[in-house]
Amino acid sequence: MNEAVLMTEEKAFKENVKKMSHDDLMAAIRYLDDERQRIAENVHNNAKLDNVEEKILKHVG
Repeated sequence: MNEAVLMTEEKAFKENVKKMSHDDLMAAIRYLDDERQRIAENVHNNAKLDNVEEKILKHVG
């Protein structure tokens, strides 16, 4: 996890993977996987919130 902290968004997205060292490539993969997980959790939480709001509106209406 420490290596993922060292990886920056710019480096993960802009650096040529063909020129990255194995350690940098693995750190970029971990970084991007963490980002994917964070985004998935946000989408899931927003969907749950929207579903709750819809149920409340149906109940009130």
